[in-house]
Amino acid sequence: MIISFGGRAESVVEVRNVSASGMKCAGRAEARPGERVQFGIMGQKVTGYVVRQGADDFAISFLRPLTDAQLHCLRQFRRLPVSEKQF
Repeated sequence: MIISFGGRAESVVEVRNVSASGMKCAGRAEARPGERVQFGIMGQKVTGYVVRQGADDFAISFLRPLTDAQLHCLRQFRRLPVSEKQF
């Protein structure tokens, strides 16, 4: 999926684990802990903040919990096409 970091940088990441309140992604975060991130799912923007950053992964806490449908979609289709703008 494509994640926007602070509205200035976009990165392609792989969702490793997701819950209604946050997710862990494989890839490099282009933001430090506390910085805002956004991505699109099911035609809606999801906003959160980087809460942890490792060498090759990072974790996000969502501003608002995901809906059941959004959570199901992310769990079902962990690798979304990156050729389309998602938000």
